[in-house]
Amino acid sequence: MVINYARSWLRRLVDSPGLGRLSNIAGIIFITFLCMIGGLWFFEHESLWDACWHAWQTMTTVGYGDMPAQSIGGKIVIIVFGTMGIALLGALFSAIFDYRQSLINQKIFGFMENPYKNGYVIFNYPGDYKATKFIKELRSYEPDVPVCIIDSLLEKLPDSILALKNVHYIRGEALDKDTYSRAAIDKNEAVVVFPLVGGQPSSDGVTHMTVTLINKFTEGKTRVIYVLVDPRNSWMFDDLDCTRVFESFELLAIVQECQDVHSASVAENLLLNSGSANLKTVIPKHIVGWTWHEFMSKTLLVNQKGSMICNPLALIRNGENELCPASNIKILDSDLLSVVAFNSFKWEVFEDDLIKL
Repeated sequence: MVINYARSWLRRLVDSPGLGRLSNIAGIIFITFLCMIGGLWFFEHESLWDACWHAWQTMTTVGYGDMPAQSIGGKIVIIVFGTMGIALLGALFSAIFDYRQSLINQKIFGFMENPYKNGYVIFNYPGDYKATKFIKELRSYEPDVPVCIIDSLLEKLPDSILALKNVHYIRGEALDKDTYSRAAIDKNEAVVVFPLVGGQPSSDGVTHMTVTLINKFTEGKTRVIYVLVDPRNSWMFDDLDCTRVFESFELLAIVQECQDVHSASVAENLLLNSGSANLKTVIPKHIVGWTWHEFMSKTLLVNQKGSMICNPLALIRNGENELCPASNIKILDSDLLSVVAFNSFKWEVFEDDLIKL
């Protein structure tokens, strides 16, 4: 009965999952090692150091043979605890390998928490091409910026995405609060919500639910960008703190190109981080109160110096952008400005140059 109980207890310790199994086996090995030391010290009258050395070379099967047990008690200690130690050491190395493989599987299959901060989170995997393009475009301006992908249907990330550095996967449902915690969305720069099913207007309802829950979880501290399938569904997002991008954006580019040659390629270059120059949204401080005409004319003068080039494009007021504003419209302290500039552009420096004129 005692033997059966001990066997059952030992099996539970060894078979416990993950790190628990590893720590249990290590604990049993340590106890076995101490028992062997105590037995050799008692029966063989060895010093503490000699008993440690004798126990170590027995358990590791090194067996130099320089200190064989002489007494019956010492031999029994070696037989019992030595055999246990050899078996447990094998189990320990097996547990270490299993634990390491378990961590790898947890990461691959989306069960490990997002270790990254100050990066970007993607809701709903948009496909290999879009995901790769998205990550590479981000990193052309922010090298190695971390990206976390959340999806409820994807078993694991494709090898092409896993090959990219600093990419993490979370498998989870939008309705599960634990998904948001594991993805650490409140500790990242922005969340991008793609449609659950591309081209399906009904996906906008799921997107609305996801954006609402993200805003609630982050308390509005993390930017939310969502892809809208059907423009008619934009009313659902009117009261939410988020930024809209139409899924039909590429269709609009095709129509524009049909009507105005080269306009699509110009727009594409503006949006590409890897292009020569692209769009930047800046916050006016020193030029608040200027008219759009003053801003345009003085920008041309600063551009002539050649140290830094900026081309004004639009005025953003109350979340709405106005292309080609009237020349007499004044820049308010709540306005934003959209300009075209190189990645090295520093608005603060440029604005200082403006007010010096």
